[in-house]
Amino acid sequence: GGDLIIMLDLAREWFSENQSPYRLQFYPPLTYVFFAPLLLVDHYPTLYKFFTLFMVISYCFLTLVLPLKMTDKKNIPLIVLFFVTGLTSYGLQFELERGQYNVFTFLLCLWAIYIFHFHPKYRIFAYLLFSLSVQLKLYPAIFIVMLIDDWKDWKSILRRFAGLAVFNILLLFIMG
Repeated sequence: GGDLIIMLDLAREWFSENQSPYRLQFYPPLTYVFFAPLLLVDHYPTLYKFFTLFMVISYCFLTLVLPLKMTDKKNIPLIVLFFVTGLTSYGLQFELERGQYNVFTFLLCLWAIYIFHFHPKYRIFAYLLFSLSVQLKLYPAIFIVMLIDDWKDWKSILRRFAGLAVFNILLLFIMG
């Protein structure tokens, strides 16, 4: 859980000792705010177990629940195959071992895409989830093209992308 320890130490130094977390590494400020409630747990092994359980649950939602909701039922064997092979993959094992949160970040991104396309009435929540995923890790920003519903309506697409860009830039100033 080295990455989790580093993140918590940087958040603790920022919130309790007023030291900048940016001397060692850079994450957007919302990441530190997001991890701040974990500082309430003083016993690291308990926190690591909780974090690992949370990542496994996130993995199950990411690879089973959302794909089943997004595809036809004839794809169930393929979805189960991806779930099982991913569950035994080195990538997931390293993610859990090091205390990383890429699985959760990508879950937020995929959930945003799901809401955007399957529940258009609640797109504001899709934008919020997408922005949160981008603020936790920057790589989900490449999935912004998945938030296009009509490729011919360029004016709407550019307005949506500009709005998301401005919102995410403003989130960089969440801590002042």
